[in-house]
Amino acid sequence: RPILRWSFISFLTLFFMTLLLQFILWKQYSLEATYVQLKNLLVKESIENHLELGAICNSLSDHFCAQNYFQKVVDMEPNNKLGLANLAMVLAKQHKWQLAEPNFKAYFSLGGSSYDVLYWYGLTESVLKDVKEGMLWVAHALKTNPHFLPAGKKLVSYYLENQQRTLALSVVGSLTRGHPENYKEWNDFLNRKEYITSEGDSAAESSWTLMSLDGNNYYLPLVLRKNTRLKFFSVFDDVKYNLINKDTLNELLVPISEKTETKSITFNDRLLKVYLVSFPEVLVAGKNIGKVEFYACDSCPNIIGKDFLKDYNYQHWSENYIYYLSIQDPKGL
Repeated sequence: RPILRWSFISFLTLFFMTLLLQFILWKQYSLEATYVQLKNLLVKESIENHLELGAICNSLSDHFCAQNYFQKVVDMEPNNKLGLANLAMVLAKQHKWQLAEPNFKAYFSLGGSSYDVLYWYGLTESVLKDVKEGMLWVAHALKTNPHFLPAGKKLVSYYLENQQRTLALSVVGSLTRGHPENYKEWNDFLNRKEYITSEGDSAAESSWTLMSLDGNNYYLPLVLRKNTRLKFFSVFDDVKYNLINKDTLNELLVPISEKTETKSITFNDRLLKVYLVSFPEVLVAGKNIGKVEFYACDSCPNIIGKDFLKDYNYQHWSENYIYYLSIQDPKGL
């Protein structure tokens, strides 16, 4: 009996010590991790079990632990897309860029295109090769998921650091469909970065490059009145007029008097009653471009059309399937 009692006590002690160790290692996931480890030990070691344990490591931000399990997945099945993607990303997160790169390429060769993998591949290429090329991959991550904030912030910050303010702001416009006020993070960002729209900055651009994430909508950032918030206008060279929504005028505290000139125009096969509104000193990312006229209407988007573009040279182009629009003042050539 004493032997049985001590054996039972020893078993309980070992059991609780094991649970304690598992809790220390796996924290809130200790029960789940223990169950999967037992399956590996007692039933069969499997890719699914290693993927699950790697995912738990990721949840704990334990990159070395995650690397261990995802490496086992790739060792067992070299063409496992999920294993390759996670192994590549966890290596990149540890700044093991050279080890990460071949796993990224193997993942892409299998048709992978997940936004987070594109983002981390972009960071990897920025370190190993060229920052500009790496940022194009970050842009591809945003094309896949415009709500992926780390990629958005990285790309916008890169362009700001390189004095490409209009390009940076056009990315914000593209990510928010021209309405950053509807997205807290980007609204706060523009509030903190108010200097990028101020007049008289020595970095003010005389030509502007805009990026489109959908290949169709390009957003030009305008400050229409002094000390007012920046507004985004979609640029369309197949629309004749510059248009502005009345809600935007209300935000800018611009009244429309009864004497304001009115006319009727056709937009998207609709007949609109519009009012002519003029802004004498419009800023594009800090550069004063002078007077710009718009037609205000109740149910139209904010648009820059041919009335504006006729005074500029502009060109559509692309690089690595990312689409751009360049606008150049011929007087600045």
